[in-house]
Amino acid sequence: MRRGNGFVRVFSGMMLALILVLGVCGGVWAEETKASSKATPEQINKIERKLFSIESDITEIKNFQVNNSGQMWFERTKEQAEHVREWVDEKKISSEKWANTLSVISSFMGAWVTVFGIAVTVLGYFIVKQQKNTAKEASEAFEKELSQTKAEFKRNAKEQKETIETDKKEFEKKLEELITEKHAEINELVKKCEELKLICEKNACKSDELLSEQEQTVKDFKDNHDAHDMDNDTKEAVKDVASSKPNELYTHLKAKALRHEMNEEWDKAILIWTSIEQEFPNNKDANYKIGSLTWNIAEKESNITAKQKLLDIADNSLKKASLITPSDPYVWNNWGWIKYQKGLQLEEDKRNHYFSLALDKYQKAIELGNNSYAWSNKAALLSNKAQLPPYSINSPSKDLLSEAKDAASHATPYETKRGCYALATVAAMEKNQSECIKWLELGKTNPKFPNSESLQKDKLFETVRNEQWFKDFLEELRQEEQEAAAKQAESDEDKDNA
Repeated sequence: MRRGNGFVRVFSGMMLALILVLGVCGGVWAEETKASSKATPEQINKIERKLFSIESDITEIKNFQVNNSGQMWFERTKEQAEHVREWVDEKKISSEKWANTLSVISSFMGAWVTVFGIAVTVLGYFIVKQQKNTAKEASEAFEKELSQTKAEFKRNAKEQKETIETDKKEFEKKLEELITEKHAEINELVKKCEELKLICEKNACKSDELLSEQEQTVKDFKDNHDAHDMDNDTKEAVKDVASSKPNELYTHLKAKALRHEMNEEWDKAILIWTSIEQEFPNNKDANYKIGSLTWNIAEKESNITAKQKLLDIADNSLKKASLITPSDPYVWNNWGWIKYQKGLQLEEDKRNHYFSLALDKYQKAIELGNNSYAWSNKAALLSNKAQLPPYSINSPSKDLLSEAKDAASHATPYETKRGCYALATVAAMEKNQSECIKWLELGKTNPKFPNSESLQKDKLFETVRNEQWFKDFLEELRQEEQEAAAKQAESDEDKDNA
């Protein structure tokens, strides 16, 4: 019974040892499989701890076998345990080699990844640098092309400007030639009209002489004589004088007044127009003529008091004319001119009142007929006003000078020669020599342009009065005036002889 029990114990111990070995092998195999991806020092230590545990178990089994089954069974178990331990050592070595191999491979791969990263970085740097260079070259090319385009555009613009300037000069030249030609034609027509006018006046004078004889016949007829005592000639004279129409008388008186105007006999012409005004109170020409002709006398009057009285007469006459013909722009223009001249007789700080009145009259004339005379006179007034206090001739009002230029441009100076005086004064105050001489040269062809003596005294030309070019212009203008006066005297002499 004991022997059998011993066998059973030995067999049981062997089975237990086998189970333990299989468990260890399975654990090692599991650890090996688990470490196939990567064996770490922690895993190796874990295996060693298991091996130590197995050795402890083997030692316990050995003691158990010694105590129960004897030395033979222990030897066999020892051999199997040694075998297992060798196998575990092999696996341990294999795991360490595999771990080292993975470490080497990882280091190698890391090195390659690092090299690859550096290579990619370097490549990227060169690519970016190349792109920057390309962009820079493209930008430089664009800037160059843009500069060329700008230069070409400026060149074309300059050429176009030169072409326009050339065309403008040619047009102005042709326009000047045309204006000169038309001006000559107009002068010729005016001359013919004056000749016809003289013929009409002579005929009117003959009619006047005939009417005067008839009037004298009537006058000589004695008051104490009865009508039936008249002879046939006296009767006919009475009939003619009695049937004389007012319009015929007006025409006759007007012709005589105009003849005196032609001879610049202003006082005689004013007397006739005054008679017309008394005979025909609503006549639209009488007061206008009285006011305008009175200014011609006042213009040459040197006595200030006498001049102011003459201007007052002209002022009142033109005021009456504006009431009779309120829609006549020439009445308003001349009335504005008289207001302007009255203002010039006052001290500079007191002129603005009359200047404002004159501007109102000019504006009325412009509204009624866009009158070039009114535009020209308005421009002259504004240029004068530009240097009044608080401004001065050397520091004029730029705004008023600009308004004067604008007004003068509406006077169409190239066509009518009006407005040239104002533009010349503006250029003088602006110290623009070329513009000043340009408008003086163009304006002197206008019969109403100030003469050399007036320009010499004109305060508005103070800034250029001592300039040599201005002195030369005045001298040239003075010679032209003398030549024109000599020709006029010769022409008048020829007419008288005829």
